[in-house]
Amino acid sequence: MIALHLYALLMLWIVRIAQWVLPYPTWRRMGESLRHVEHPQAPDATFLHETAWTVKRMSKLVPRVNCLTQAVTVAHLLARRHIESRLNIGVKSASNGRIDAHAWVTADVNGVETLVIGGRVNLRRYARLGAVE
Repeated sequence: MIALHLYALLMLWIVRIAQWVLPYPTWRRMGESLRHVEHPQAPDATFLHETAWTVKRMSKLVPRVNCLTQAVTVAHLLARRHIESRLNIGVKSASNGRIDAHAWVTADVNGVETLVIGGRVNLRRYARLGAVE
């Protein structure tokens, strides 16, 4: 479990720094390559929960972590365990006339799309722009 915590912390830093310094197309490609899964395996609901919990906890140690940082990190940690996931990005109109964006990760558990991380908001209010699989 300590290894998962340390690796999650490392990946949160890598993803967050990439968001700060790299142009969007570059870190998007990096994120896609981090998520590549060979020989996919069925996800274990317990591991999904532990991974999300660990990333949320380790996020407190990295400045300005956002939902996208957490989502990319979780998707990568799942891919390392050969678990396919879906990185979703959605937008909604905010009360001040701006657009709010949100990222979340889902995985197929026994034929049911299951939320892994990013569920603290009402996801139905977001128009999904797409999913990276």
